[in-house]
Amino acid sequence: MKSKNTALQDVLWFLKNRGFETYLDLQDDGRWVFFQGRGTYGAATTAFIRTPFPEGFIYADNAEAFDKIGSCPIRCSIFTKPSLLYSRLLYWGTKEGYEKSNRFDYDELLNEEDRRKEEIDV
Repeated sequence: MKSKNTALQDVLWFLKNRGFETYLDLQDDGRWVFFQGRGTYGAATTAFIRTPFPEGFIYADNAEAFDKIGSCPIRCSIFTKPSLLYSRLLYWGTKEGYEKSNRFDYDELLNEEDRRKEEIDV
């Protein structure tokens, strides 16, 4: 199985090769990697010091709708297949994604996350 750092590097490489910008930000609560492109904005990490978010996850939203990590409709493991993540980013970067993000349904997200457990690239 890949390490979290290797999996995150794979995702970032995949996104960079598809026109996304990425940058590393070392903060008091851990090491965040931010990315943006195709109408989306997001963050991922493999190391936390203090934060309510679990390590090893990617969080993303429509760039215009983004207000905080905790409200992101995309929440997936860094081990998610990059092509699957990319297709989700393309959707959430659209006008429809923006509108859905603004009327976000947390129960719907949790049910969707349960279905995604089989989509992990191990």
